[in-house]
Amino acid sequence: MKQFFSVFIALLFIVSCSSDEASPVLSTEGTKLLSIHNTLAYGAYNVDYTYDGNFLKTNTVTNYPSITYSYNGNLIVSANTSQITQLFTYDSQERLIKTENTAPDGYQYEEYTYPDAQTILVKQYWEGNLVRKQTIHMENNEIASFENEILTDTEWVYSSYSFTYDNKNNPRAQWPGFDKIFMSYGLRSSVWGRYHNPTSAVETTPGESTPGSAWYNITYNSQDFPIHVEYVDEDGIPFGTVQDYFYQGN
Repeated sequence: MKQFFSVFIALLFIVSCSSDEASPVLSTEGTKLLSIHNTLAYGAYNVDYTYDGNFLKTNTVTNYPSITYSYNGNLIVSANTSQITQLFTYDSQERLIKTENTAPDGYQYEEYTYPDAQTILVKQYWEGNLVRKQTIHMENNEIASFENEILTDTEWVYSSYSFTYDNKNNPRAQWPGFDKIFMSYGLRSSVWGRYHNPTSAVETTPGESTPGSAWYNITYNSQDFPIHVEYVDEDGIPFGTVQDYFYQGN
């Protein structure tokens, strides 16, 4: 049921090969992201991107259908696969106020409100029923922390996380429209970053005996874009998860 949506939303902005050319050259140098190669302890997969000019056109994860993006000006208005339709709605200030997801196994939507300049409130509904709430705290145009409340079969379960960032370039920040929906891709224990790259995701849930936290060792190219990210624990011990970033070469 909800698992189908979870996979789609989680993959929305993770990694088809990409660019304006038929056969683009992959390189660790450059600024237009073409592919992320993910190596995990249990296997590997790629996320590949294609573009229409500077606009993200498709996003394809190994063994999953491609996601195709549509625009109204610089705003992303839909992200669709052969089975799922996701729509984005904005207010007069071009702030995201709703996402809707329609798939064979059901209908889900999220509502976003902005009580002040540093706070975003998110409510997620499944078939009309409220199932998840999130309070996002912003600092310097990035998500500094958030609190989650998720409805289980019997109760609401609370969790919270905080994040740090580098001062380098996030390749997704170059995608028109991404800065409006960066907080919407659906993962509730990590972030992609809006303009910069996350360097840690630390669980701060009260009473959690084994927090789900991660730190990221990042290597950059000569233009300060990430090319190698290794996930480690607080002592610097690798998890076995590595991401290698490739860009459009000359």
